[in-house]
Amino acid sequence: MDSRFSSVTVRVPASSANLGPGFDTLGMAITLYNTWTFRPSPDNHHHVTGFGESLATQNVKDSLLLEAAQELAMQSGFGDLPPLTVEANIQVPVQRGLGSSASAVVGGLLGANTLFSFGASRDQLLAIAYAMEGHADNAAAAIFGGIECVTTGRDNVGPLLFHRAVPVSPHLIEKLYVVALVPSKRMGTDASRRVLPRSVSFDNAAFSINRLALLMIAFVNGEPELLRYGLADDLHQPYRWGEIKGLTEAIGVAVASGDYGACLSGSGSTILSFCPSEDVARQVGGAMRAALEANGTPVDAVHVVRIDTGGATVQTEPI
Repeated sequence: MDSRFSSVTVRVPASSANLGPGFDTLGMAITLYNTWTFRPSPDNHHHVTGFGESLATQNVKDSLLLEAAQELAMQSGFGDLPPLTVEANIQVPVQRGLGSSASAVVGGLLGANTLFSFGASRDQLLAIAYAMEGHADNAAAAIFGGIECVTTGRDNVGPLLFHRAVPVSPHLIEKLYVVALVPSKRMGTDASRRVLPRSVSFDNAAFSINRLALLMIAFVNGEPELLRYGLADDLHQPYRWGEIKGLTEAIGVAVASGDYGACLSGSGSTILSFCPSEDVARQVGGAMRAALEANGTPVDAVHVVRIDTGGATVQTEPI
């Protein structure tokens, strides 16, 4: 299968799912990226090279990248994926609740779709990512950017997959800075789901519905002072917080340092804090890091980021 391009470069943002009460529903893209450059392979083998997050832990992401590309080739009726050479620049931490697996899947789908002109729409790529991931919140945010609301499941006809952009106030997007505090501890999605109860009380469910509505008002109306209350949740965060020593203290110092509110990023271990300025964000990040480390939780990195509004991008070089 020939390509019209000598190379295709795909940049995919990190993403944060849930945002408190939006369990398996909300995903937000942030300005931290993985980048892959795809080229037709000069031989009959796939090659993935690169730098960033340790390639020893990245190997599984490389396989996800190629698995997604192969799945697209099959669904497009082209059979086996032609051999690829891929250069990776990995900046999204692995198994920290920042959508690293979704980033790899989306990268593989967009890279192969463009390099080999499979012709799939971004909605079709999201459907494949959902089937591979088992949830669509991270993938939707990674593909489309901003904050995405997804609905998944089944009805009498078959599988459901809807997504819509949350119309976040432009003023709020311009104002918000987000701290992504990344502990050293890895928390894979499957393992973190095992700490969740099989059922919750009616009161807990009602509380989370109430706070999700408030969170939407905060984003759409541009009322950041509501974020502290809208990010609260009784479905998953209370059970996962115990996995991170010092988290309560870290959130306390974030409040004292002037943030709008904090939550787990996805299933953790990354913690997000929403802040009114870059200076406040850096103060909050430093204070939260100190609080975690004082309680025996090592921290790998503190990123100050924005909401990414554009989603994954593709650049091509003609032959």
